[in-house]
Order: sequence, then structure tokens, then C-alpha cells
Amino acid sequence: MSRDADVPTKLTLSGPILIRFGGPKPWPFSGKLTPQKQWPGVIRLVYTWQKTGYSFPHEVMCDVQGEYQDDPPDTDFENMLGAWEAQAFFDGQIGYAPSKSPIHVFMVDD
Repeated sequence: MSRDADVPTKLTLSGPILIRFGGPKPWPFSGKLTPQKQWPGVIRLVYTWQKTGYSFPHEVMCDVQGEYQDDPPDTDFENMLGAWEAQAFFDGQIGYAPSKSPIHVFMVDD
């Protein structure tokens, strides 16, 4: 018995190049999951401080058009200035294959 393969997916991610404390908010990170699905999906964003490798995840929902946005709070980056990486992950759902975005590099400064 054969099983049809899951539909391949693609995930994009964009965001700011520089985050300044006390600067304008929001600092949205956003992207899109394609092909769009008929129901919302969970997108996991992982932010990693390049200096130490410390990382933290955020989970957001994409809408039925596949679009998502994350606006992490200032406190997530507090006292951790320098280069950071962000990457989004879709872990897959029935009929849809997992995917990940390219890495987005940004700086945090005061």
C-alpha cells in the first residue's frame, strides 16, 4: 500500500535589521507559509543570540492565507546586545510537509 507524499511547504521570514531599546515599536518579524492551507497553522520562531548561543522560542499562528507575525517584547533581548538570528519553523501537519525559513540576522543595540 502506498501513501501520497505530503505537500511540500515553503516558509519565509523578514524582520528589522536593527532593534534599539527605547526606539519605535513594534519590531515585527513576519512571513508566509505557502501553499496556503485551509486552516491556521502553528509557526515556531527561534531567536538566538550569536554571542553565547542562548535562544528562546515564540509560537504564533498563521492565518488561512499563511501569513504570520511575531512582535517579541523588549525583555526578551534585555542586556543581550549584539548580533542575533531569527528562524521560523513549520513542523508540518497532516498532508503538509515541515519547512523552515532562511536565517534572518539582526542587531540589538541601546
